[in-house]
Amino acid sequence: MKKLCFSSYFKILSQSKIKINDEVLFDLVVGPFFKYGYRIDKGDISRYKNGTIDLPSSYSVGASKQNVDDLSRIYIDGLEKNISPTSKANVVLAIKDLLYSESSLPDSTIIGDNKYYTKHSIINNTTFSFSDLLANVTIYCMKIPNINTPEIDSSYVATFDSKRNEVYLSDKPLKIDTALSFTARNELFDNTFTEIKHTGKIFTPNPSMIKIYALRFINKEFSFSDINSFILKNIGRYVFSRAKRNDYTVKGDDEILGIEAINELKRANPSLSLGDHFSEIMLYSFLECSLNAPKIFSKFELDKLSGTFNSSSSGVHLLVSNDIKLKNHQLAFGASHIQNNLNIAVDNAFNQIIEISKNINSEISLVETNIFDNTFDEHTTMFLKDTILPKKTTTPKPDTSFGVFLGYSISLTGTDDMDNIEFRDEVNSRMEIDILSAIPYIQNKISVLGLTSYSFYFYVLPLIDAENDKQAIMSSSIGGVIWLDQENKL
Repeated sequence: MKKLCFSSYFKILSQSKIKINDEVLFDLVVGPFFKYGYRIDKGDISRYKNGTIDLPSSYSVGASKQNVDDLSRIYIDGLEKNISPTSKANVVLAIKDLLYSESSLPDSTIIGDNKYYTKHSIINNTTFSFSDLLANVTIYCMKIPNINTPEIDSSYVATFDSKRNEVYLSDKPLKIDTALSFTARNELFDNTFTEIKHTGKIFTPNPSMIKIYALRFINKEFSFSDINSFILKNIGRYVFSRAKRNDYTVKGDDEILGIEAINELKRANPSLSLGDHFSEIMLYSFLECSLNAPKIFSKFELDKLSGTFNSSSSGVHLLVSNDIKLKNHQLAFGASHIQNNLNIAVDNAFNQIIEISKNINSEISLVETNIFDNTFDEHTTMFLKDTILPKKTTTPKPDTSFGVFLGYSISLTGTDDMDNIEFRDEVNSRMEIDILSAIPYIQNKISVLGLTSYSFYFYVLPLIDAENDKQAIMSSSIGGVIWLDQENKL
């Protein structure tokens, strides 16, 4: 099994180095940990690379004492300059691939000495500081057992050539301010949705991505049990602000938070069916748990904001910049649609995006004028104020981008005679074909509509009968809770 350890890591760097041998590369990687130098046998370097021996315990001690920010700065003028510029993205993709392959490694595992560099965040992020990532990965690899990694052959790094555009590199260290906390339960997301890998990309001048996720199969049907539980346990987090949820916690009323949230959905707009809320809840979940962009306002919260302007967005999230100096944060405005036909869902989403972009100043103003109410605690309010309304004229306001959730019906024609294993493989293959077929259509929409200056983050979820399934899922998730509340007057 592929694994991130010193052997695999050093092989990746060795395949990406320019005009230096492995002895020099090893010194660039390990040397900064030893203030007074160290002695090394050239034969040992080869054995470390092949994973036939562990690194000495003194290396682990050195890694434990090393300041990761200092190491990152050293790497900028040393290790990073000796990695081929065209291979840097490959190195990042290879590290992501190794972590993704370690299914037994918990997603919360910190890779290095920076709590924001978890397995989950590295796999799901697309923008990195190269030196910062290498510093954290080096520290991580020097602390864990080394293993033999024959899967990492001499062509491994080159296999990522076609995916380079999936990674964006920043020159500045990663410093993500988490004053705006995440609200969705990430561990439940990982147990509910499985990403289907594909080779497609959306090309825009700024970072964009498109991902497709699937629910678990039981026999030849998507299992709704996991997503039902996920929605029920996150509904209060979607409906209520952080401050409101804290009020329930202080009063010891956490148990009724979900019931109250469900009733709020029903009271706010009785004409809407439960299924009408599904796409917005999914958008909120994917932007928080996959894009790592915490919500500012959900669709439900936006609809409740008072004023003369009614937002067209399905939610607003903050994507914090990886660049500490430029502070190029993004306000991600949401669009979400579910249709049986994927292209029709795309059309409807872009209709919503155009409506948002036509009124973008009003959309932004709505956010700016409502961050000072009681929705956030004092610390978070000041963070949002400094982020969205910076005092210094040299500090840019956040860019705007679009987060998009699309649900559609996948075709099952011709699968009746397949066994369950063949069926799952076939449907996964069709998902990949569907997303690859939709990308040119989306790409053309972005171009024709003059939206190339925005970043786009698409998340796609196939269902069997999308327009009916959204109602069935929501009814199974929270419909019974509403009935209990109405009957028992809770």
